[in-house]
Formats: sequence, structure tokens, C-alpha cells
Amino acid sequence: MHDDHNASHQNIKLVLHADTSKDTRRYNLPTASEVSLIIPGSQMKEPTNRDIVLYKNSSNHPKGYEILHINETHPKYDPLHYVLFLPYGHSGWTIDSGNANSHSGNANSHVSTMQFYAHHLMQRDNFNILLRGGRLLQQYIVDMFAKIEQLRLNYYFYHQNDLRAELYQGLNDAVHAGDVDGVTVGRKIILPSSFTGSPRNMYEQYQDAMSIVRRFGKLDLFITFTCNPKWPEIVHSLLKNQTPAGRPDLITRVFKQKLQMLLHDITQNNVFGKTIAYVYVIEFQKRGLPHSHILLILQPNSKPLTPDHFDDFVSAEIPDPALLPNLHHIVTQHMINGPCGKANKQSSCMNDGKCSKGFPKDFNPATLQTSDGYPLYKRRDNGLYVEKNGVIWIIGGLCLIILIFAPNIPLI
Repeated sequence: MHDDHNASHQNIKLVLHADTSKDTRRYNLPTASEVSLIIPGSQMKEPTNRDIVLYKNSSNHPKGYEILHINETHPKYDPLHYVLFLPYGHSGWTIDSGNANSHSGNANSHVSTMQFYAHHLMQRDNFNILLRGGRLLQQYIVDMFAKIEQLRLNYYFYHQNDLRAELYQGLNDAVHAGDVDGVTVGRKIILPSSFTGSPRNMYEQYQDAMSIVRRFGKLDLFITFTCNPKWPEIVHSLLKNQTPAGRPDLITRVFKQKLQMLLHDITQNNVFGKTIAYVYVIEFQKRGLPHSHILLILQPNSKPLTPDHFDDFVSAEIPDPALLPNLHHIVTQHMINGPCGKANKQSSCMNDGKCSKGFPKDFNPATLQTSDGYPLYKRRDNGLYVEKNGVIWIIGGLCLIILIFAPNIPLI
């Protein structure tokens, strides 16, 4: 920190504390080293930009330099901050950025911030230094996404009249929001439902999901689709000496395409039966990999109603390597977690000396339907085992995640 009026320097330390009073799965501290960004500002103030200070050489100034303040939307912010990526000083996004190849006939058609940086992050045949930045690339992506979000928030702040925000600022809305003192009534900045992550957006998505359940009935299948950084499409697209962690752009693109393929197999190819409604959401784990939760509602004649039907969709056993070699390889490589219990009392699933997921599971010759709605899946003592991490894994004995599959679903 530099102060023109005071030559003294201050040492500032940022300390992160986990909020144990809230959901620890959401508000706990990160378990991996990740790049993050803290945006200054307050909910009760106007949008604030980051205070970026430049020291300009000046022979006319007594100190030999001048101090300039710019924000992150300045065209020279990118080359000044990321000198390794832009060694020739090429400008970043500006409000006047245009598309010279526009199909609209206007060579100066506006290019949004997201379009600008998405264009520069694309992998092409020619050399792209951005994609070889490793950890710096992660910082660059986070920084530019923060710029995109800040510009979106600025637009909503300065266009409240266009959004007709006064319709949301009545006394009834204030009371329902808990502002009973009347101090902030009429001063709030309204984020419309089109802004992803805003309260109205989340409420709208929730109401849409509930209306689907009200119209078509209860859910039949809950499927979790997780990104695998060892997918061939990711591994083969990595540049020399790169790891998947250094290419978050590649991971998200491949995951999106895989998810669309899976949804097409479910809804169009009917691998689980005829689907009449579905809802899905994409989340990012604290370690950076995306995953999706998919909720399916099937036609009455496709619904799994008995334990025999459950076995057509769910398997909690290690697949036979002779009959299903590919599935056996996938399960043993990616679907076995642990160990926990006596073998590893420090495992993250341990709570009061016991596994919070109920492992180890007992052997079960057949799937049983319980009164609480959670079936006991078939875990036969068929002699199959896997040796991994120096531990002998026997089905039903230690942690094994349930794998949802259909006999004819392609392995992707």
C-alpha cells in the first residue's frame, strides 16, 4: 500500500475462517489450492471498481513519477497486468471493441466482454500463449470473469428505469424481505431474474422445477454425472507438459458436450425408458471439477416399481471383469472411495468414529424395498474383490459408490 501523505507502510493480512454455524459442506474452507478473487464493494453502495494504481515516469514530478488510477475496463489493463500473455501491449476489451467479420454488415458491431475473452481462449492450430499459462491462465480466467460480472452489475445499476425496478420496490416487497424499519425502502438495486445467481433467478428456477413435479408427479431417478479429467477427449487435447488442472476452459467444454450427449441418450434414445420430464443443474466442486444432478420423471409403464426393476437401473456390486471388462475398469478406477472406518479413521466421511454414509455395508443377496423409501441394494457375496491402495475391496465390505446404468447405455 502506498500513501502520498504518509511514507509509512502497513502490512495487511487476510485470514479466512470457516463459518461453522452454517452448512459445513458449503461454507467450509477449500481443501485444494485454488485461484480466487475478492471483489470490493458493499450491498448498500454504488458499484465499485478495483483500485488499480499505475506509476508513470515523469521528469516534471518531484518524485519522478505520477500516480494514475484506472479500472479493469481500461484497454491497457490486460497488457499491464498480464505482461507475459500480451508482451506487445495489445489492448484488452473496450466498449468500442467490434467484430470486423460481422454478418450484419456493420463492421463495428459491438462485441461483449464474454465474447471477446471466449474468442481469445479458443484452441486453434496457431500458437496461443494464453493456453500455456498454467496457473497464470487460471488467474486470467477468474479475473476476466470478474470483469464480465462487474459490467453486468453496472448495467443493471444504471438501467433500473429500463428494468422497471420501481415495481419491485413497494412496501409489500420490503416487508416480505424483512426490511421492516423502512430505512432502505426505495434504495435497493433490483437484479432481474435474467441475472444468473440473483435471488429472483434462483426463485424462478425453483418455481419452474416445482411446477414440473406438480404437473408430472414424483421423481423416478436421481442421476449424478461427474466430470472425469482423464476422459480421452481431455487428455488428447492437452498441449505438451499440460495437466487437466491447467486447462479449465477445456474441462468445461468437454463436460458440457458429454452432458448434452447423456441427456440426449436419456430423453431421445430412452435408455431408461420414456422420459416425460427432467430437470438438471450444473455445480462446481471445491476442487474445480463440474458435475451435474439430473432428476428424471418416467412414463408410468417405465417407472421402476419393484426391487427387480431397481436392479435394471442400479448396481452396488463390482462388475464381473470377464463379462463387463470396460465397466469393471471404470468402477474400480473411479467409483471406489476410501478406505474409511478402522482402516482410515481420518477419512472425510467419518463422524463420531463411524462412516456418515453407513459403510461398511452388509452383504445382501437381493434388493429389498424398505419402509423409509431407501432400498437396500443387492450386494452378493460372489467372491469378487479388488486390490487398490494396498486394501482388499470386497463388495459390501467397504465404500463403493452406487453406479446407475442401463444394460444398453453407451459408456462415455
